[in-house]
Amino acid sequence: MLGWHGVANVAIAKRKRRQKLLFDPKHFSKLSNENHRCTSDPVEEQNCIAYAAGDEIHYWWPPGDDFPGGLPAPYFWPRSCPPDETIESFVCAYALLGFEECDKSEDGRLEDKVEKLALFAKWTMKDGKKVLEPTHAAIQSPSRNGKWRSKMGEDEDIEHDSLTDVAGKLYGDPILFLKRTMEAKKEAVKLLKKRLPSY
Repeated sequence: MLGWHGVANVAIAKRKRRQKLLFDPKHFSKLSNENHRCTSDPVEEQNCIAYAAGDEIHYWWPPGDDFPGGLPAPYFWPRSCPPDETIESFVCAYALLGFEECDKSEDGRLEDKVEKLALFAKWTMKDGKKVLEPTHAAIQSPSRNGKWRSKMGEDEDIEHDSLTDVAGKLYGDPILFLKRTMEAKKEAVKLLKKRLPSY
């Protein structure tokens, strides 16, 4: 296993000799030519968590409890949130940007002047225990035609009709929804420009 520093060095080397990455819909059994379309070129420096946060220049992921510190660019995780891969940690990170948890009765239906985020997770074994681990985030905005948008790892962004289109073996299922007003989004953009403290 490379560890964080090894992974970062490999990623930096890859960016220097960048080749076009290709998102493969075959990895998602419910995606079809009719229910999604690519909306960007690949951007290796950004992942789905950062994309949903509105950060275009970082790769958001918690470094883990045992990480020695000093995440190299473009990796980022807010220092004020736990460093572990838990639902609570991801909710904390998005709360810094104005997102709050939706009530249990709410779902991903489009609301006027409200941006919604769906957090995906799947069950996995960790240290001999079955845990629910975050895997993906998708964003829905009334200012962008109301469809769901996902950054597919280091590959392209896609627009898809529903959350079930990207659910399945790789990402698991959407397990909770977060929302923020468009006013809260404006404040979040200002905060991102100031560069939040990272691990």
